[in-house]
Amino acid sequence: MSIIMETVSFASAGNTDDKSWKFDYNGDGSDGSCIARKKEDNTYTYVKCDSDNPRALEVYAGASKGIGVGDSGTPFGSDYRTAAHTIKPGTRIYFENKAKQKGYSATYLVFSDTQHKAGKYTGVWSPDNLSGFGEK
Repeated sequence: MSIIMETVSFASAGNTDDKSWKFDYNGDGSDGSCIARKKEDNTYTYVKCDSDNPRALEVYAGASKGIGVGDSGTPFGSDYRTAAHTIKPGTRIYFENKAKQKGYSATYLVFSDTQHKAGKYTGVWSPDNLSGFGEK
């Protein structure tokens, strides 16, 4: 009797849990950021905007020396940043985030209101995504 062994490989799932983010913008021209999370793989970052606010929000991911997992991200001069993306309420986006490849262990989101008017935004995000989208 012989036993045939089969190897099954799965794409490694990184930090894929959806965590809430919030951006309460008072209209003063400043940007906001969220708590930094571990970037574990090369998949794209996932962001969903759940707000009732009808205006679009600009978002990018950043990473900075001295900001680790659980620290507040900085909207001022990230050492590494992705391209900025516009997200409308009720939609989601995926975008390339090379923080891990650039040697950073944590990444965070930076937000800006596209019209610089006071408003509140909420949503969820994950530094990595469960589908493996963008993995190279």
